[in-house]
Amino acid sequence: MMDINRRDILLSAAAATAVAALPAGARAAGRITAGAIAIHDPAWPASTRLATALGKDGARAIAIDGDIVRQWNAGLRGAAAGADVTALLPWHHIVLLSGLLREERRHVKVERTSNLADSLWLLRTA
Repeated sequence: MMDINRRDILLSAAAATAVAALPAGARAAGRITAGAIAIHDPAWPASTRLATALGKDGARAIAIDGDIVRQWNAGLRGAAAGADVTALLPWHHIVLLSGLLREERRHVKVERTSNLADSLWLLRTA
């Protein structure tokens, strides 16, 4: 039997809010391309759902497996080079990821809360 609680419902709402926060017509205009990446934290179901949704539009889903700086140096930097990056992550990952992107002269175009108390933030570059 499936056990659904208030937290699961709120996290689902966070994923829906994150998709809605993407620029209008981004999918229709082809702005989410095969070279785009969606970074997610598997510990947060809403984060994974957003990556899966963007993956259906051609983005490559990449899971954070712990130390984001080590993962950046092991290949995430190369995957992010020149790609649109979208991430729905907890604050500590957002701070590190935005700093790493800025070191590569990439600028975060949209950074906002998911409007929930679950500490998920949306990061997007273009």
